Amino acid sequence: MELEWGKKTRLTEFSVECRRELIEPEHLQISVVRQYELLELARSITTNHARKVQKTLR
Repeated sequence: MELEWGKKTRLTEFSVECRRELIEPEHLQISVVRQYELLELARSITTNHARKVQKTLR
C-alpha cells in the first residue's frame, strides 16, 4: 500500500509546501505521520501538522 501511495510523486520535483498538500488525512491505511515520513518532510512539521489535522477531524 505505501509503495502505491508513494508512487504518485517524485519528491525532488516538489517543494515542502507542495508535498504537504499531498497528505491525505482521511487515508484509512497510512497514518498522517507515516505519510509525512514517506514524503520526507521534517519530523517537527509532521508533528505540528498532524496535531492540527487530528483536531480538524474531531
